[in-house]
Amino acid sequence: LFLMAVNILAFGDSLTEGLCNKYSWEMKPYTNRLQTLLGEEFEVHNAGVSGEETSSMLTRLPKLLKNNQYKFVFILGGTNDMSSLKAETISQNLIKLHRYALTAGCISFALSIPEMKFGSSLFKNEKRITINRALEDFAEQNENCFFVPWADAIPNNYARGDSHPMWSDNIHLSQEGYEKMGTVIFDLCHQKLQ
Repeated sequence: LFLMAVNILAFGDSLTEGLCNKYSWEMKPYTNRLQTLLGEEFEVHNAGVSGEETSSMLTRLPKLLKNNQYKFVFILGGTNDMSSLKAETISQNLIKLHRYALTAGCISFALSIPEMKFGSSLFKNEKRITINRALEDFAEQNENCFFVPWADAIPNNYARGDSHPMWSDNIHLSQEGYEKMGTVIFDLCHQKLQ
């Protein structure tokens, strides 16, 4: 008996597309590892667009949801808005994306925004924590949305000139980092992917 694979949409910006070298635009997304761990019962579709802001995501996601039958949607956004938008606006945009997914009948997973560096210090870290908390609160109030704190497992220890195998620069993971990201997300989510 041939069973159709369960479709998963991974939606977001460069951290979903898997940018690990901004000079060669090499992509090694976390979804490669996630697909391997989930096996062929699932089909993971990567819809990451590097540089995308949440305002653009709000117009792009509904089109993807309309044209495909996704059971699960993983959403990671907001990093490209950190400099320009308030935490509240970024949170509201991300929550709207989850509402779109839930309204389309999907189960959604809110992936935490990871630490970012600017020089030797963390960049906009209070804002990041505030947004992650808003996503966690939303997930607690909506039974088909789950908050995924994957980033806690991969702190950003990037420093120019040092060895930091998980990060390729101050914002993007390395190939090894994206593999770990996929493993951590699998560990946190696979029991809910039933």
